[in-house]
Amino acid sequence: MNRWLRRLAGAFLLTLATSIVWVVGEREAGRAKGQNEYAASASAADATDPGWRWDDLAASRLRPPEGRNGMDVVLRARAALPDDWTASGTPGSPPAEPPGPPNARLPPTVVAAARARLASVPAGIAVARTLKNYPRGYQPLTLQTNPWETLLPHIDAVRRVLMFLRWDGALVADAGNPDAAIDAADALMNLSRAIGDEPFLISQLVRFSVRVHAVRQLEHVLAQTEPDPARLTAMQAAWAAEADEPLLLHGLRGERAINDRMFENLLTGALSRADLARNPGETDDWFRDYAWWHYKAKLWRDRAALHEYLTCAVAVARLPAHEQREGLAALPPPPPKERKVAALFTPAVEKCAIAFWRSTAQLHSAATALACERYRRSNGRWPNALSDLTPAFLPTVPLDPFDGQPLRYRRLPDGVAVYSLGENRVDDGATLRPAEGVGPAPDEGIRLWDLSARRAALPGG
Repeated sequence: MNRWLRRLAGAFLLTLATSIVWVVGEREAGRAKGQNEYAASASAADATDPGWRWDDLAASRLRPPEGRNGMDVVLRARAALPDDWTASGTPGSPPAEPPGPPNARLPPTVVAAARARLASVPAGIAVARTLKNYPRGYQPLTLQTNPWETLLPHIDAVRRVLMFLRWDGALVADAGNPDAAIDAADALMNLSRAIGDEPFLISQLVRFSVRVHAVRQLEHVLAQTEPDPARLTAMQAAWAAEADEPLLLHGLRGERAINDRMFENLLTGALSRADLARNPGETDDWFRDYAWWHYKAKLWRDRAALHEYLTCAVAVARLPAHEQREGLAALPPPPPKERKVAALFTPAVEKCAIAFWRSTAQLHSAATALACERYRRSNGRWPNALSDLTPAFLPTVPLDPFDGQPLRYRRLPDGVAVYSLGENRVDDGATLRPAEGVGPAPDEGIRLWDLSARRAALPGG
C-alpha cells in the first residue's frame, strides 16, 4: 500500500511540475510574442509619427504668448460664476437654451429672467466677454499614475461658462446690437479654442460641442442684426481656419499616448490590477490574483493591439475631414474581447469621428453663410448658387466632410440654408436642428433669413 501511495504521489508531483513548467513556459512565450509585436508597432509609430509618446506630446503642445492664454480667462470667469445657468428650483428661472427659431424675438418674460440671471453675476460675465480677444488657450496637464484618474477641472469650467456666454449673446442679439452680438459669438468660439490641442479625447469632444453652440449663436446674430461687413469678413476668415483644425487628430494622438503610459505602468507594477478594477471594494481571492499573474504577461499583446489600432486611427485623422470616412472604413478591427484590458480601454473612434465631422460641417457651413450674407449686402439679393460666391466672397466652396462633395445650398420661402448631408448622407432638404438648437438633425448647417422674416414675433409670445 505504501508503495502504491508513493507511486501516486510521485505521479502527482510529476504532473504538477509538468503543469507548472507548461504554464510558465506558455506565459513567457506569450510575453515574448507580445514584446515583439509592441516593438514593431512602436517602431512604425516612431517612423510615421515621431514624438507620439506622452512626454514628447505634452512638450510639443502649442502655448499662447504670455498673458494671452484664453484658458486663464475661462478659469477666472468660472470662479465668478455659479455652477449652472438655470438656477434649478428658482421660480421664473430662464430655460437652458434660448427658445424659438433664431429669427424670432425672445418672449419678454424670458428676456427678463435671463437678464436678471446675468445681472446676478456681473463680474463673471464681464470676464467671460473678454474671451473675444483670446483666440488661443493652453492648460498644463500632469498625467497621474493611473492616467484615467487625471482630473480636468478646466474642461468642466468651459462647460459652466458656456451657457452664460450663450445667453449673453442671445440677449444682445435680441436687443438688436450688432457689434455686441458679433463680439459675443467670437467669445463663444474662443471658449472652444481655449481648450487648444489638449491631448484628451474628452477635451476635444467638449471643443466640438462648444463650436456647434457658437454656430447656433451666429445663426441668432444674423437673424436679429446686420453687423458691419468688415466684421463679417474677419469672422468668416477666422471660422474657416477653425474648421480646418485637426481636433480629432489631437484627441486620438493623446488617447494612444495615455493608453501606452497606462500599459507601461501596469507592466512595471506602478499601477496594479486593483487600480483598474471596476469594483475596487470587492475582496480579492487567490484565484483572481493567480489569474492576473498569468494574464499580466499577455499585457504586452494587449498593449501592442491597442497601440497598433490607434496608430492606424491616427493616420486616418491626419487625412482631410472629407476623406476620413473612407479611411475609417478601412481600419483594422479594434482589439478583440480576448485582449481584455485593450478592449476595455479602446475608444469609440467612429463615434468621436462623427462628432468631429458634424462640428466641422457646422463651421464650414457657418463660414460659407457669412459669405452669403456679405454677398446679399453687396448685391441686394442672395446668391443663386454657392459658386456665385467664388472667388470674391469665398475662395472655394468647402467640401462636406460626410460625402466629400461641395456643401449644399437651398433657397427657402423665407431665406436660404447652407448645409451638409449629415451622418445619414442623404439630402433631407435642409432639415436642420430643432428650433431650440439641440437634438438630432438629418442635415447639418445654418439658416439665413430674408430681411422681412428677421426679428419676427415669437408665435404665442
